[in-house]
Amino acid sequence: MHENIIVPRIAPTFIYDNGASIKNKGTDFQLDRLKEHLRAEVARNGVDGYILVGDFSKYFDNIQHELLNDFYKKQFSDERIIKLICDIHATIPGGVGVPLGNQLSQDDALIAASPIDHMVKEQLHIKGYGRYNDDFYLINHDKEYLKYCQKRIEEKAEELGIKLNPKKTKIVPMTTGINFLGFHVYVTESGKIVMRLKAKTKSRERQKLRKYKKKVEAGEMKFEDAKEAYQSWKAHVERGDTYYLLQEMDCYFYSLFFNYLSNEEKERYKKLQRHRQSRIKRRKEKCRSY
Repeated sequence: MHENIIVPRIAPTFIYDNGASIKNKGTDFQLDRLKEHLRAEVARNGVDGYILVGDFSKYFDNIQHELLNDFYKKQFSDERIIKLICDIHATIPGGVGVPLGNQLSQDDALIAASPIDHMVKEQLHIKGYGRYNDDFYLINHDKEYLKYCQKRIEEKAEELGIKLNPKKTKIVPMTTGINFLGFHVYVTESGKIVMRLKAKTKSRERQKLRKYKKKVEAGEMKFEDAKEAYQSWKAHVERGDTYYLLQEMDCYFYSLFFNYLSNEEKERYKKLQRHRQSRIKRRKEKCRSY
């Protein structure tokens, strides 16, 4: 029912830059859109623009059932569908909050702040806007206008029963950049868009790899599955400026699972080690020369 009935009906109601839990979208899509929006702003007004980055506090916990149910009632005439949706929402008492892990909850997260999405695009006329669940950004050359936009978003959010996280909502220069979906994204003085992996994201992946190793050694997980999970993480991270970081992470992965590697992988590990040691040596020599 979800993929064949609900999604085809509600998907057209969302803006293009609402990117979570929609087919052919996701984190990679949203990061690409952020980079495209930054490039467009640089092309129009140079590098002196600003980004309003925001976060909805305890987003899933504050989504209002009444607003969701009213939305679905406008989309569907079949009472059986409406009853099922309302019954799922009613599993969380008090009329507020949606159950995590449920497919419908992913749709609810798209729907709950969709009025804000449309307001920003259609009334505030911000082209450089995107949202991924509770995280969003607005890009504009005018800092004062972004302050006005923030006020409008706060007012609209209050109508919807959700709130901005004051610690994570701020306006920063594009050259300072923002943390978004595991990356720090910023614009250089020359106009280049740079996307660096956040240190916490790298640290979390290292922790996962150590857990995978324990499971593999205990026979609870196959090495091939651990390797596939790591390769999936790499495919996402490769979208950023992470060439040397991924070499470092490959070395870490190979060192943890050395006894499970093929001969070809062991040779690659040795080459990576030599390259890293050579690069570190050149870096030290460069520092001493200053």
